[in-house]
Amino acid sequence: PAAEAPKKPIAGSKPSMLNPTTKGPGKPKRPGAPDGVAAGFTGFAPGFDPAAHRRRRNAPPTGGPGGRPGGGPGSGPPGGAPDLLNPDKEDRTRRRKAVAVSPTRRGGQPAARRTGTQGRMGRGRRLERNMQEREIWYKASRKQRHRPRKMINVVRPDSTEVQLPISVKDLSAQLAIRVSEITLFLMKQGLAINVNQPVPQDAIELIGAHYNIDIQIVDEVNYEAPLMERVEAEIEEDDPDAEPRQPIVAVLGHVDHGKTTLLDRIRQTKRPVAGSEAGGITQHVGAYVAEHQGKKITFVDTPGHEAFTEMRARGANVTDIVLLVIAADDGVMPQTKEAIQHAQAAGAHILVALNKIDKANANKEKVYTELSMIEGMQPRDYGGTLDVIPCSAITGEGIDDLLENILFEAEAMELKANPKQAAWGTVLESEKSTGRGIVATVIVQGGTLRKGDSILASRASGRARSLVNDLGKQIKEAGPGTPVEVLGLDEPPEAGEHFFALEKGENLKEILAKREQEERAKIDAGDVPTDEAGVWQALAEQDIKQVFVVLKADTQGTLQVLKREIEKLATDEVRCKVIRDGVGGITSADINLALAERTGNVVVVGFGVAADGKGKRLAREKNIQIRTHRIIYELLSDLKDVMAGALDPEEREKALGTVDVRKVFKSSKLGNIAGCFVEQGIVKRNAQVRLVRDGIVLWEGELGSLRRFKDDVQEVRENFECGIRLKGYNDLREGDQLDVFEVEKIARTLD
Repeated sequence: PAAEAPKKPIAGSKPSMLNPTTKGPGKPKRPGAPDGVAAGFTGFAPGFDPAAHRRRRNAPPTGGPGGRPGGGPGSGPPGGAPDLLNPDKEDRTRRRKAVAVSPTRRGGQPAARRTGTQGRMGRGRRLERNMQEREIWYKASRKQRHRPRKMINVVRPDSTEVQLPISVKDLSAQLAIRVSEITLFLMKQGLAINVNQPVPQDAIELIGAHYNIDIQIVDEVNYEAPLMERVEAEIEEDDPDAEPRQPIVAVLGHVDHGKTTLLDRIRQTKRPVAGSEAGGITQHVGAYVAEHQGKKITFVDTPGHEAFTEMRARGANVTDIVLLVIAADDGVMPQTKEAIQHAQAAGAHILVALNKIDKANANKEKVYTELSMIEGMQPRDYGGTLDVIPCSAITGEGIDDLLENILFEAEAMELKANPKQAAWGTVLESEKSTGRGIVATVIVQGGTLRKGDSILASRASGRARSLVNDLGKQIKEAGPGTPVEVLGLDEPPEAGEHFFALEKGENLKEILAKREQEERAKIDAGDVPTDEAGVWQALAEQDIKQVFVVLKADTQGTLQVLKREIEKLATDEVRCKVIRDGVGGITSADINLALAERTGNVVVVGFGVAADGKGKRLAREKNIQIRTHRIIYELLSDLKDVMAGALDPEEREKALGTVDVRKVFKSSKLGNIAGCFVEQGIVKRNAQVRLVRDGIVLWEGELGSLRRFKDDVQEVRENFECGIRLKGYNDLREGDQLDVFEVEKIARTLD
């Protein structure tokens, strides 16, 4: 540094001790100092003591908490309160310091970044401040933790009302008794009940007696009682709001007797009904409206196949008149008799439509005779009260007479309803429709259903987002006797259940919550058989083969029918168990559920639906069977084949031949070898052998080896000699007889 030339003064700078080369007064040169340095120059400003500065900088703060470092007592806020948690003041201080510090050094050059000791000390102060903050918070939380808890004085009631069903948890809160105490008391009484299970009424009374609490059991509040009163209430004759309503007619009859074709002729529509059914067989309940002489008639079409008994009963229960369709060329059939029983049980008026009279082999007299043999079904021509109207769905003959008879019967019945009350009716069908969501086909039996009404239908609920009539047009309201499709429910309702549109003051959420609580209580209180008979039955069921079915259908009504019919397929050796059912297409979730049941045979069955792309790919990868059908008896037949495949095959013994042992050769390595002569039939190498000596069977097993001379052979025919070694048996003698046979495994059927 001494050899370096002194720097030139910066332009515009003032002479000072720090820059002695500038002009102006200065001190004389210090002895021994480099040229250009004044005598007595230390590098610091006049009066600056570096040692004192270091002491002040390293000394801890002496002011109150929150005061400036190094400040005297009282430099902090009043009372010495900590100011560390005041972000506004810190922000103001930071802005003030930023303004006070010049961005440039004297002389116009940029200010250098503060590093070294000063920067490290700044970080140390921040760390110290953070530690002080943590200590303050810790002390506050410690005080909170050690603060004595407030004691809540729980008063146990002397008497109370308990509404059933009630769980252990709710009973504990109501009686002010610990859950553990109630559970222990119930265990002493022999009842193992968890906190969420309902407590029996007698157990509640015992708890009250034990704790000296007078408990009164309150009858269960039925939120649906006012709704059911609409169904049970009859229209009074003097009701000023009662109006005549259109009749509801159920079309019943045997399969393929022309019910849907007849309905199609009545409607005179360009959208045929019969052509849309798989195989020409009705498999759903459909409702349609026809008009004759300015008056409307609602028709409910029901399936005629033997599997749809429940659907026919459902159709008969919601209708006023039953139109029984009988083919003139076929007569009264089993489903015809069943339909008559449903109609008579429902108390509906019966009319008979004698269809297919245009056929050459039509026989009216035969039908009249068969009807007269059924109680309450005597035709008028035979002295009875039953109206039989000959007609033809193909030619249209007799259709007008049929409609006039229906209107005459409805007028005589004086059908009325109050359209001003909230609507109620019956769910005929429900399905999941692509692009529309849940669609429920209902028939309004009372009141008026309006768009936007809150609806409760079985476990389903929601708001009527849209109403669609039988012609596919959206309508704003549907009066009594009108079939309509309802969109907006949260799940497909059960077919055959009543639906209700809620009035003002009826809380849908309360009804749903109460219903859910009741269902959960029933599930929790489910009885498990523990008697000896139940144990033996469980052991017996372990030997029964299981076929697990994931069932998906296009409508809720069809799903119910299929489940019931599948259960009927069960035998003593194999049964079908539906592990999942639902409305809609087959998805990957259904395939994954089938994968979880790999312990037995599993099959995914769809009726009227198909699998989506993801579901198909997953089924192919995991080797899961997907079977889809559109006709119910084909589906049931297919499931029978699957069930038969799960059975152990039947074993049948097939005789192959008879062999005489002529000589026995002993071998130390192979054992005894029989020299034989094939008396009858044939001997195969891997056949089964039965050793007979003096008419007694001594041994039965497999043939070990078969040779002719020194060669191993696959078979030896009649009248040839051979050498035979038995597998695992050596006691052979001359004169023994070997019966050779094989066991065939034959696939079994359920028939």
